[in-house]
Amino acid sequence: MSLINEMVMAIAKGFKPAVVTKASDEMVAGEYTVNQLIRVQGKVTKGKDYDQVIWQTVKPMKILAVALSKQNKVTADYILKLAEESLTVKDDDLMLVEATKYVNEAMAKFKKENGTETCAGKVTTKVTFSVVGAVQEKVREEIEVAEMASDLLP
Repeated sequence: MSLINEMVMAIAKGFKPAVVTKASDEMVAGEYTVNQLIRVQGKVTKGKDYDQVIWQTVKPMKILAVALSKQNKVTADYILKLAEESLTVKDDDLMLVEATKYVNEAMAKFKKENGTETCAGKVTTKVTFSVVGAVQEKVREEIEVAEMASDLLP
């Protein structure tokens, strides 16, 4: 990893979204000239890549559509009627509990076999920002004043 990547991540992740939002909200419309030297200090950590269940890969409606398509019309209509009725059934109803258990087991198996992707490791930062440019400008002014004063001395 190059120093450039580390600095980009330190700056991008170093500011909390709420801080960025607040700064944006407090600005008035217009064009701004920015000329500051900023010191970024701290630590950037990138975790290892990992496998994660990606919920979007599991499409329950598609699974239901395939399951219903394998039934005859009477059975499919009956399943849909039971599903509709289950919306008014208490969550502890035995039929609903058993059906939910079966579906959860089937979905877990499906996700285990088909629903994971390798994701890039998470980047975290613990950095501080400080303005250096304004301090350097003041030091430069003090040096110029000192040089002018030394020119006046015999």
